[in-house]
Amino acid sequence: MVHSDSPYSLALSIYAEADDGNTFKLLLPKPSYQPDYEHIVCSFLNFLNDYHEGVKVLGDIGFDTDIQPPGRTILVHMNEESKQIEWVDHRR
Repeated sequence: MVHSDSPYSLALSIYAEADDGNTFKLLLPKPSYQPDYEHIVCSFLNFLNDYHEGVKVLGDIGFDTDIQPPGRTILVHMNEESKQIEWVDHRR
């Protein structure tokens, strides 16, 4: 769940199919953070390609594979420091 005080947009996100009935949800930063949406979306698409090709697994983005995500939706975002797609732990 994304709260109104989070850095992520409540109006815009991107969903994509994962495995086992799960879905990825890319959380996009609010426009006030002046994000590079093109870079974020391209990185997400590259991750999806690698994931579906078997090059990347859920553990590569930090996902705790011992849990089932709420609503079967795996929240992800672009880490601004590492420039990598990472899991957003909904438990925090």
